Amino acid sequence: MDTILKMVLDREVQTQDTNEKTVQNPRADDDEEALRKKRSIQTIGSGSYRVAFSAKNQLQMINVADHQKLIFDQVLTNIGGNYNAKTGLFQAEVSGAYLFFSDIGVMPNKDVSTGIVKDGTTLVQMYSQTPNVQGALESDSNMAIIHLNQGDSVWIEALQITDHSGAVMAGGCSFSGFLLYPDQ
Repeated sequence: MDTILKMVLDREVQTQDTNEKTVQNPRADDDEEALRKKRSIQTIGSGSYRVAFSAKNQLQMINVADHQKLIFDQVLTNIGGNYNAKTGLFQAEVSGAYLFFSDIGVMPNKDVSTGIVKDGTTLVQMYSQTPNVQGALESDSNMAIIHLNQGDSVWIEALQITDHSGAVMAGGCSFSGFLLYPDQ
């Protein structure tokens, strides 16, 4: 019986010690939560959620049609592998906020309207018009910050072109994007 009583008293003392420690540092839970969030952010920033790409076209785009997806075949960087240089599509592997940017240059005597498109919906447009002057090139650029769900696609599309024949877009047009932050 004395042994059992001693065990119960020891247990009460341990419980009291634990409670006193909690009372002595009421912010311990807050500190632990802040540390957990910091670790989570570090994991996201240096882990599997790194997404960034940039691509350009090496050659002029010839005979481009209205509502044609533009393909930027020279990949400069493709961290995460979400951009497909064969189709011109970026497909989100993770849901979150993304930034997309494009710069489109047109050949002399051409008028071109292009857009950054998400799953068939034009988000922003770019319009370039070049005078009929030898060597004259005109370009326009735009960007969009949007939310994507996993599986959503983004691309650049020729919306309207006044003269489809011959070289329409100059070499060196670009399409880039990156993940700002993933959904939690």
